[in-house]
This record gives sequence, C-alpha cells and structure tokens, in this order.
Amino acid sequence: MTNGCIDNLYAIDHDPKTIEVVEQNAAGTRVKPILGSVKDVFKGTLDLKPCDFTYGAGLYDYLNDDVASRLTKKLFDLTKPGGTVLVANFLPGNTCIGYMEACMDWWLINRDENQMLELLGDIPEEEIESARTFTEENNNIVFLEITKR
Repeated sequence: MTNGCIDNLYAIDHDPKTIEVVEQNAAGTRVKPILGSVKDVFKGTLDLKPCDFTYGAGLYDYLNDDVASRLTKKLFDLTKPGGTVLVANFLPGNTCIGYMEACMDWWLINRDENQMLELLGDIPEEEIESARTFTEENNNIVFLEITKR
C-alpha cells in the first residue's frame, strides 16, 4: 500500500471467462486479472510482486491437505513482512452442506479450526508473528489469518 491506497490487487483464476468478467468490470482500476492456476503459483510463472495482503477464497475447499499446506506457504512467501495472509474454508457440518451435496452434487473438503491451523506446517514458526482462526457469524466458514513477522 502507498499512502493507504492499494497499489495492485491481483485477481487470479484458472477460468478464462472469470478473468474476462474481471477485466470488464475492473477496467481502469488497480485490479490485475491474471489467468493462472495453483500449479502456476507453485511454479512461480505468474508475474506477482510481494503483497501486503494475500487472500485465498473459494479455493481451499478443493485442495487436499498437502496442496493446501504448500499453497499456504507460497501465499505466505508472497506476503511482505508485517503483511497478512487470510484463507477461507467451509466448516464440517455447515448449514449448507446437505443442500450442496444432495442438490448441487458439490462435494467439498471441509476443515475445522484445528485442521486450518495444521496448514501452517510448512511455514517456519520464527517467521510467523501471529496466527489465528475464526468463523463468520453463521459458523459455515472458517478463516485462517497469519501475520508475517
């Protein structure tokens, strides 16, 4: 951030149609739509500069524990000292799970607060200023918030 303003906001998605919508709706802003996948993030092939804040939403519910831990480390590495990483995941037993599975055939990987904390495993403890989990008011989604030392 510069003087409290966003320098750049990366919107990364693997779906070209999603990127197209972001390009149309964010034209003239500091939002930079980037077509890319988790694999591209791991390979370092995307043009990403260090960020004050990294956020993973709508993604972790599809990743097994190993990939989720590795991605958390990668997002942490892309975060500037003093910056924050925030990742979200549906909780087991959330109020929507029955509908999502029965009607939408949408089978997610759900994690509780302890499982979210386990995603810190690839990050050296001495690099973490703080880490916590919290849920939103309806207790459907859990967040892992990490502040980099």
